[in-house]
Amino acid sequence: MIPFILLSELLPRNLAVALVVVVLATAIWWKFRHDLLFPFSKKMAEGTIVNWMSARMKGQEFFYPMIEFTTASGERKVFRAEERSEGRPLFPAGTRVEVWYLPSNPEIRKIKYPRSA
Repeated sequence: MIPFILLSELLPRNLAVALVVVVLATAIWWKFRHDLLFPFSKKMAEGTIVNWMSARMKGQEFFYPMIEFTTASGERKVFRAEERSEGRPLFPAGTRVEVWYLPSNPEIRKIKYPRSA
């Protein structure tokens, strides 16, 4: 492997800067590609809150909705949403929600809840 100092001596300064910029841009793209592509690639499926999962943290009780939906390809998914409520569930089981997901990776999703229970 060529040390960085030697590499910078071999390459003109502008080319070295351009190479660093390309490498950084590629790394950023790779890390955030799903977030960047989500608005253009998302699909919507109707989901249902099938249950609530409770958790205690520092004496407080939080509730996380368990949501079920079916992808466009017919695959059934059930997952615990990241959003939580404190003290009690916000919506009853059976509440319909919109699940926006990436068809290429249904694990990447966003939930649109109703305005009120």
